Amino acid sequence: MTEGSPPRRNRNRARSGRYSARQPGHRLHHADVLARVKDHGPNHYSGLYNVMKGVTLAGGGLALVNLASNDFPVPRIALVVVAFIGVVLTYYGQSVGLIIVHLRPSILDIALPMSLTVVELYIIYRPGAKAGGDFPIDWFGGLALWALLAACVVASVARRLNQENYSSALWPIVKAYRSELQGDVAAACALAVGTAVFVIVLHDRLEDGTALPYGFLAAATIVLGSGIRSQGITRRKLAEKLGMAV
Repeated sequence: MTEGSPPRRNRNRARSGRYSARQPGHRLHHADVLARVKDHGPNHYSGLYNVMKGVTLAGGGLALVNLASNDFPVPRIALVVVAFIGVVLTYYGQSVGLIIVHLRPSILDIALPMSLTVVELYIIYRPGAKAGGDFPIDWFGGLALWALLAACVVASVARRLNQENYSSALWPIVKAYRSELQGDVAAACALAVGTAVFVIVLHDRLEDGTALPYGFLAAATIVLGSGIRSQGITRRKLAEKLGMAV
């Protein structure tokens, strides 16, 4: 031991004291767990949907690569465009929901979005496969299933938006948002039913050279575009009611 240096025992006590001083801040407390529970829902949705979005967009890119080798046939490109608009609607709606939705994720919040992603991947990648003619009938079936699953996802969220999970100041805003979600469910169900009817009644006319499939795709584009517009309006309403940019 050099002259002027503290005894070994004192140095050990000093190190122990510094460790003890840090220890309380590192411990997990009840308040920390509550904060995690509050953040768990948004983090779950954000992380899950980001992975889903990457997979779906990769499928769309592969479809375009496959179509490039066939000189980009117009009917198949039209299918990719409609599917892409549906993907944009899915993830725009999710980004708006993250502003106000406060849920503890359940098995439905895992199973339904994952099922939706599988179908999204199918409808955006299927046009890149050669089989099925200009307008593969199974693609339209996939679109109907996608719309039905989208309705189920939104309905599941809307049904579980309860007053007990929000402050008295926020609940009127959430209640109005829930009503708008119910309108989204109705629109998605209408698209699912309309597509199913189209497939059942008019499937034998998809390849007869008429403009019928293009007319249906135009109508589907209008419905999906209206959904995107509706989400934008909802976002602006939330910003106005919350008094802040969102």
